[in-house]
Amino acid sequence: MFKKRITYFLCILSSGFILTRCSKSKLQAPPPFYLNISSVQVYTLSGQGTSNHEITETWVYENGQFKGVYPIGRNIPITSQPAKIKLFAGIRKDGLSAVRLIYPFYAPIEIDTTASINQVLYRPLAFQYKSGINFKWVEDFESFGGTGGITIIKGTGSDTNVVILDKSINSQADVFEGNKCMMISVDNSHSYAYLISANTYTLSYDASWLEINYKCNQTFEIGLYSGILTKSVINMISTSGQWKKLYLDVTPYLSSLGGTPTNNSIGVYFKVLKASDVAQGTILIDNIKLISY
Repeated sequence: MFKKRITYFLCILSSGFILTRCSKSKLQAPPPFYLNISSVQVYTLSGQGTSNHEITETWVYENGQFKGVYPIGRNIPITSQPAKIKLFAGIRKDGLSAVRLIYPFYAPIEIDTTASINQVLYRPLAFQYKSGINFKWVEDFESFGGTGGITIIKGTGSDTNVVILDKSINSQADVFEGNKCMMISVDNSHSYAYLISANTYTLSYDASWLEINYKCNQTFEIGLYSGILTKSVINMISTSGQWKKLYLDVTPYLSSLGGTPTNNSIGVYFKVLKASDVAQGTILIDNIKLISY
């Protein structure tokens, strides 16, 4: 009788051990393969301006479930077989490294794939802008004053005018891409620049963003205006001799400029007051895009 009880007890322990091992094995994720986004580019259509971008990472969804945010070139573990992967372009909002999000105007890319365990799949990505968005203002300065018209003018009180640099005339001109860009220059004799978009636009309260390439050796301000109303959006600091790309979310500021979500008239301004620590303040701007739903 005693031996039977021991045998019964051991059987229960053995069964429990097997069940525990089975339960743990069910909880373990299957072995992954890896997706590596080796490079990223943006493909643009006519009227969408430059293809230059500053996509720093991808936001990854695997079979509808959020997987994480991965820098370009990092291995992304994928555990589903087959896997339906959706990738969104991640940017730094307002140029701030601490504020990273999905750029709302780049369409996601979907990949359906299978692979062997531990295999690394290297995939370059080419994002495109979503269909149905509106490029309200696109200015690359290549035809500024010509077929494209003059889209930036001197605002009230400015003692500095619009200057267009042209590499075809001066090969040393510091232009981001193409032949031309805009320069705002202030010194002791002309210390204040206030340049505005020549036109105003109806912008969506759902999402409106400004993209620019810029380079500066002092602080300058970017803001919005509507009639006599103005709203400062951001102050940009010196780029230490480097060209940078800015994705600026202007959506939260639109309602303070009057109008309604479907009926407003809003433009962009660039304001510079000469800094005391520079002999000449220089701001270079290229590839303006004002985009809205």
